Amino acid sequence: MQPEKTTPTRDRLIEAAGDLFLQRGIHCVGLGQVLKRVGITKTTFYKYFDSKDSLAQAVLRRRSEWELQQFREALSEEYEVGTAHFSPLFEVLNGWFLDRGYRGCPLNNAAAEFPEPTDPLHRVAAEHKTALLRLVEERAERAGLQSSSQLADEVLLVVEGATSVRQVLGDRDAAKTAARIASTMIDAAYKAAEE
Repeated sequence: MQPEKTTPTRDRLIEAAGDLFLQRGIHCVGLGQVLKRVGITKTTFYKYFDSKDSLAQAVLRRRSEWELQQFREALSEEYEVGTAHFSPLFEVLNGWFLDRGYRGCPLNNAAAEFPEPTDPLHRVAAEHKTALLRLVEERAERAGLQSSSQLADEVLLVVEGATSVRQVLGDRDAAKTAARIASTMIDAAYKAAEE
């Protein structure tokens, strides 16, 4: 019989904190709540993190890595021409938006809770959005679009708008609407490239 796989304590802390932060917000969750959920003492906690803020940074970095990996995989497929170059991006979003437990983008939520651009948690969110912008720009370049930087800016704004509409208004079709808007923009970029 195989021994049971155990999750390292650090991973359990990140997972528990991530769930609680998403449900209630980082400010509203005390360290004691996280420790109680994981079943460890403060002494054990400090072996892994030096503060709740450093734990929150680890939570956001892990979420960022996971999201960017989802987008990278989706955008790694090659298409010959047209708007299909970007449709996988919106398919990923749609999958997230249809999840019953969706409570918005944890990185956007953190940036709103910590609005000062120099705050470490805000910086993690900003780094994530910059990385996503670069992924979209690379995709536009591979698609042969000369205005790849501008198109990436526009697509990111559409993604962020859809994320906000899903969270604030509860519109479960926000990704589909965003895909239609992006499709129109991308068609226009292709036409401009042909002229």
